[in-house]
Amino acid sequence: MLFVLPSLEAGGAERVVITMLRHLDRERFAPTLAVLDNRNPVFAADVPADVEVIRLGTNRLRYSLFAILRLAWSRRFDLIFTTIGHLNLGSSLLRPVFPSGVKLVVREASIVSEVLATSRGSSPLRLAYRALYRFCDKVVCQSEFMKRDLVESIGVRGREIVVIQNPIDLTRVRALMREELPPDLAAPPDEATINLAAVGRLDHAKGFDLLIRAIALCDDPRLRVTILGEGPLRAELEALAGKMGVGSQVRLAGFRRNPYALLSRSDALVLSSRHEGMPNVVLEALACGTSVIATPAPGGLFEIVNGRANCIVARELTAEALSEAIQAFTSGARSGVAEADLREFSAESVTRRYERLFSEVLGRSE
Repeated sequence: MLFVLPSLEAGGAERVVITMLRHLDRERFAPTLAVLDNRNPVFAADVPADVEVIRLGTNRLRYSLFAILRLAWSRRFDLIFTTIGHLNLGSSLLRPVFPSGVKLVVREASIVSEVLATSRGSSPLRLAYRALYRFCDKVVCQSEFMKRDLVESIGVRGREIVVIQNPIDLTRVRALMREELPPDLAAPPDEATINLAAVGRLDHAKGFDLLIRAIALCDDPRLRVTILGEGPLRAELEALAGKMGVGSQVRLAGFRRNPYALLSRSDALVLSSRHEGMPNVVLEALACGTSVIATPAPGGLFEIVNGRANCIVARELTAEALSEAIQAFTSGARSGVAEADLREFSAESVTRRYERLFSEVLGRSE
């Protein structure tokens, strides 16, 4: 099997594939990993030692496609697995010229209609999804919401789509959450302070501008927010925090390999996203016993938090509503969450579902 990733930079899709590689049954599947862009490979050390990594060194899609096609013909893999929209579309375009018998499974990482709403040339891209995804043997969505979006908004045929949630390595998360916090992340020993955490790439979709505005609207000096992650909006977000008068309450602490030590010591995780296929960080917060405050982001959020105590979802996707949700949390008992039953999202359970899918696509019995 060939798994293809755009890079080994910090990201949800990269973490999902690496988690799957750790748990894939080696008696039935022999995985190889191809990486297109070699820059900033922060997850390289997390790839299992027995997985061959092929670094293609191509950071433009058109060059990447030729490299993937050459690899498919030279190595004759049984199955190729890709994730993230542009790479999925490119691989689907290649599908008719792959060697005979090679199967293609793609994992959609975003809510496509939301991505198209903010993209130039959305109409041709919508047609590309509709035309090219029919060449895939299966399309994996992370939530039922994502599947409905592909079928109803984009026009992808539903029989090609299967829903498999993201995996979380519970054993690993719960071990890492016990590590000591770096000194620069440690909170002052002040019982009055309410420590909130947020994690994600600093881009428009993650809505950290909404979080900063919500903190300003709360007008509560007890609140402290630490945002872990890097991205193109860092300077803009720092400027916004200063402009809103909460520069001393909002800390942008950059990417950290172990976010769980902070999550486990925070009063709550705040998810401020505008849309999320399946928010891994919410699963990780629950695994750490940490409460969740969230915007009602389109995607798989409600499939995780529905019915869970101490999880508050704002009434709408605005800074004002998120501020209300934060204030509702701070006025309560802030007792955290009991150890959540996350077995359906465990790495072992989710990887078994992928294995069944791969076996089905390959026409092989379990």
